[in-house]
Amino acid sequence: MKAWQKIESAINYLSSISFSLAGIIIVFVMILITFEVFARAVLGFSTLIADEVSGYSLVVLSFLGVALTFKKEGFIRIDFVYQRMSQKVKKWVDLFTTILSLLYITIITVEYVRLFLQSYTYKITSTFLTRTPLFIPQMFMWLGASFLLLQVVLLLVAGIKKIMSKEEAELRS
Repeated sequence: MKAWQKIESAINYLSSISFSLAGIIIVFVMILITFEVFARAVLGFSTLIADEVSGYSLVVLSFLGVALTFKKEGFIRIDFVYQRMSQKVKKWVDLFTTILSLLYITIITVEYVRLFLQSYTYKITSTFLTRTPLFIPQMFMWLGASFLLLQVVLLLVAGIKKIMSKEEAELRS
């Protein structure tokens, strides 16, 4: 049991670190865009990279922030049907949707890794002035999806434990 708690702590730590990095990236983008506006309006020149870098940064911060957002239940839920279900049905619906989420996120993560490897292998770059290697922003896509996948695994294990403990309690009574 202690080993699982260490794994859970490590996953939560990774999610927190990636979320913090997303926050730092937001500040970076804010500074970059502010400088770009100032440079154009006052100094009469452009960095020529603000648009591209802020676009990549948006992708990176979105993927780095997704795992902790999921853990903190920060996503929008439409649960008017769910609220009317009994506790027993809710447990099974939660388990079913978590398994579906796990499958979906696994497929997406594998595809992001493939995309990353393809861009890295074939040295694919952006069409912008900087010719940014596309594997760099794509790396954060599969990392963020992997962290989300780990959070879903934690939720699945918690859901299974919840169902097993309730069934065990019912067998004892």
